[in-house]
Amino acid sequence: MMDQQGVQELFHSLDKFSWQEEIRKKEPLANKTSVRVGGPADLFLTVHDLDELTRLFEIIREHQCPWFVLGKGSNLLIQDEGFPGIVIRLAGDFSQVAQVSSRQLVVGAGIANIQASRIAKKNNLSGMEFLTTIPGTMGGAAFMNAGAHGQEMKDIVEWVEFFSETGEVETIRAEYLDFSYRHSRFMQTPGIILKLGLQLQVDHSEAIGKREKEFIMRRKGSQPLDARTWGSVFVNPPGDSSGRLIESCGLKGKGIGQARISPKHANFIENVGGATFQDLLKTVEYAQKEVYRVYGIHLKMEGRIIPELTSKQGK
Repeated sequence: MMDQQGVQELFHSLDKFSWQEEIRKKEPLANKTSVRVGGPADLFLTVHDLDELTRLFEIIREHQCPWFVLGKGSNLLIQDEGFPGIVIRLAGDFSQVAQVSSRQLVVGAGIANIQASRIAKKNNLSGMEFLTTIPGTMGGAAFMNAGAHGQEMKDIVEWVEFFSETGEVETIRAEYLDFSYRHSRFMQTPGIILKLGLQLQVDHSEAIGKREKEFIMRRKGSQPLDARTWGSVFVNPPGDSSGRLIESCGLKGKGIGQARISPKHANFIENVGGATFQDLLKTVEYAQKEVYRVYGIHLKMEGRIIPELTSKQGK
């Protein structure tokens, strides 16, 4: 963990170079997350191209600075103390569609899921419809093998361009990405997804749009899309549904502080106004404890906690 002297030294090293966007100190992060909870980042920088990213990581390695990439802030809980290091956001080259061909789309990891899926539809390419109901970026979706409506990222990803902590860029084919339910190799491999090659199918844009509308209506009817949540809280245990287990324990509408288990869908926790990280975490633990008490099943969180909990913080 960096102390304030370390943060100042890092800032001065960064400030010696020209960046397309300013380096921000004590940047609020709560308004950059879908649940609207979390403290500030010591430093925050948006990078626009590989040259900037390479230069940034030379400095990060020199200072041994903690870092993480923030996309659209879904599937993420940031602690109230904030992040002791630098938070990176991908823009520019990393948030565009790089190539469209007859059956393939190449997209930057920073582009929003819904924007990428719209471009696919415009080009009569099918396979990304499920992503219209998943908030976040394409890099984040690949990181956790996001899925909905019977499809997952592993069904469409052909290759990924990956930037390692040491500054090396490699292209990794899908068979080496260790995709499984809400998991990929990137969860254990420090680095950043830069670009994705997607293998899609040709279809009429009208048919694609119809499927998208069906998925969106299904989500609106079953999930609290207007509430402040961070998405699905728990992965589903084998052969069952986390939402069903929580609901059957009578937990809908219950919670801690200003956090509650959604009355609409029990696998969502809502910030009903001014919730803290601890409110959310204690509500997560409350649901886990009750489900384990009744069913003997431990529910595993789907999203990430930033910074990761220490043994003294959790449970």
